[in-house]
Amino acid sequence: MYWSKGPLPPLETEIIDGLPYLRPRQLPLAYQSQAIEATAYALMVYLRENWLEESIPIMKWLQTQRFHRGAFDGPRVCYVMYR
Repeated sequence: MYWSKGPLPPLETEIIDGLPYLRPRQLPLAYQSQAIEATAYALMVYLRENWLEESIPIMKWLQTQRFHRGAFDGPRVCYVMYR
């Protein structure tokens, strides 16, 4: 579950030793940083309202949006995410 101007394709999956692993993106996609920021703000609202069960898909999606070194796209997005 995410909020974006346009669709973001899912991450590629790689099978290693019979287990699926998500391959992090090497470069940002169009709308990716805006989608991460908007979704992070939506997550803050969900958590403030104590909608914990509804927050789980949002948290899972956000965790898949990190780059290959574990960071998010840009300092503003990182600030919102770690807030």
